[in-house]
Amino acid sequence: MPLKDYLAKRFEPLLRCLEDKLEQGGHFRKAQQLRRKQHEWRTYQPQLPEHFDSYYIAQHAYRCLIQREAYLQIQHNTLFQQLNEGRPVADTLVTEMESIQKDLQDFNRAIWNAELEIQNILRNFPDGPFKRALPNVQTWVDVVAEGVVVA
Repeated sequence: MPLKDYLAKRFEPLLRCLEDKLEQGGHFRKAQQLRRKQHEWRTYQPQLPEHFDSYYIAQHAYRCLIQREAYLQIQHNTLFQQLNEGRPVADTLVTEMESIQKDLQDFNRAIWNAELEIQNILRNFPDGPFKRALPNVQTWVDVVAEGVVVA
């Protein structure tokens, strides 16, 4: 195993270049498989589980905040439409809308803080293939979510 570890460290710039070429060619899965192999070849990375756990928790919290913000935005839009229809309870609708707007501002601040926390966690990851793989997984998830498929 020390030989694989030595070779992975020695040829890391070449393997990184190969990863970039695979991604530019649209072969995201092959690039991630190459990163996974490089990660398996490395023998000693003591703090990686703790970093990954904190990254996973922060990423989960971030996605929950985004979902809650989307729900509040839909609720705000619904109340705005009801207000435009001229409902007789306009005062209560305005009060609810102001409350939701305040909550939305709080959620925007919380989302910004969650993004900052994720970036700090990524910055503290030890350099290597695992660190390069995490943001690329996020990019791939965003591309698939938008409906753009690069094969």
